[in-house]
Amino acid sequence: CSKLKCSAPIYIDYALSYIQEILSDERVFPTKAGSSFPSGFIFLIQKIFVMLFRTLAHLFSVHYQDAIAVEMHPQLNTLFTHFITFSHTFRLLEPSETAPIDELIADAILRNLGAPGAFNSTLQIMVK
Repeated sequence: CSKLKCSAPIYIDYALSYIQEILSDERVFPTKAGSSFPSGFIFLIQKIFVMLFRTLAHLFSVHYQDAIAVEMHPQLNTLFTHFITFSHTFRLLEPSETAPIDELIADAILRNLGAPGAFNSTLQIMVK
């Protein structure tokens, strides 16, 4: 679906089904002691993060007013802030992928973390 044009519901269903399949695959996420992760593990994680990012970007751009109406916007903002902070910390998303909503990202981070510079402080805390 990523190379084909499809509706958001179809893409989100595909993405979440694919992610669930990968998370359940013992070859990708081994649970036995001494098992190793596959050689392309980081690229697979990056692909998962792109799919999750696109899903969150859709929620923000199309359904944010609905989240406000049911008073779920604080949770959505927190989820988004944690997701972006984690993905930036571990370089799981390319800047070109997030560029279309960089302003929203900066706003969400500053709003949730309180002040300019708080994002870097949070990154330092998370990495330690």
